[in-house]
Amino acid sequence: MTNIIQQDALPFVQQSFDLEFNESDSTFEIADFDQIIDSLNEMLSRSEQYEYHPDDRQDVKSLRAATNKMSKAIKDKIKKQEKDLFEKPRQQEKEMSSLISSIQKNITKGIDAEDARLKEQKTKALKEMFNDAIQYYDELDGLEYKQIANSKWLNRSYSEGKATTDLNERLKILNQIIVSIDDYDLDINDVAKVANNNDWDGLTAVNEINKAQQEKLEQQREAYEAELKRKELEESNEFIDDKTSSHSDDEYASLQIKQNDLQKVKKLLQARGIYFKIEG
Repeated sequence: MTNIIQQDALPFVQQSFDLEFNESDSTFEIADFDQIIDSLNEMLSRSEQYEYHPDDRQDVKSLRAATNKMSKAIKDKIKKQEKDLFEKPRQQEKEMSSLISSIQKNITKGIDAEDARLKEQKTKALKEMFNDAIQYYDELDGLEYKQIANSKWLNRSYSEGKATTDLNERLKILNQIIVSIDDYDLDINDVAKVANNNDWDGLTAVNEINKAQQEKLEQQREAYEAELKRKELEESNEFIDDKTSSHSDDEYASLQIKQNDLQKVKKLLQARGIYFKIEG
């Protein structure tokens, strides 16, 4: 490696590189590109034969840093050249695009207004159909149209007949979901959201709702049991506190009770008015 650096490698990669204009094809290229490639291929061949020696460490690091700078320098030069060459046409392109955009807005105002009017008419018609159809589903009372509507129904390419079919299908699916799930107190619009999130796959929606409600009930059950245990503990502590002063000089007998039976014994003693205290 030392021979490579001492001879040509380091001076070569540290030199500056330029771009030049090729008039034959009206393009830019790296000056002396062929000679540079030949030199790099020669360096590649010699580097493949190189065997590292600890004394070469600093030389290797210096050459690696120089090659990084070489690569960055040519990239920066090309980037600068591109900016210099195309800065003006880029600004011109922005001005042209702005004018073209304004022209497009002006000539499509009529189309946009017509599309908006047709969407409003189709929306009104679909809402009327929804209000008529919903009367036949007792389970869907309170359902809002927006919860089952699909924005693609308003596209010009989507016929009103196809949209009506989709609407009725969604009402049927939603009604099936309601009668299929357990007796949960759920808002019909929340159920519709679950169905929509599952692409109106009724079975998947039912499973998701049942799972969520079962988890909610389990959490409520655990909270209720925890509250019962807390109240029992409070009551037992209050009983002990109320009786402590009147029994401060009494003699006590010790009992060993299994942990699983402790609550049962406490309740039994409390019911009979027998004073006790728990130690340990």
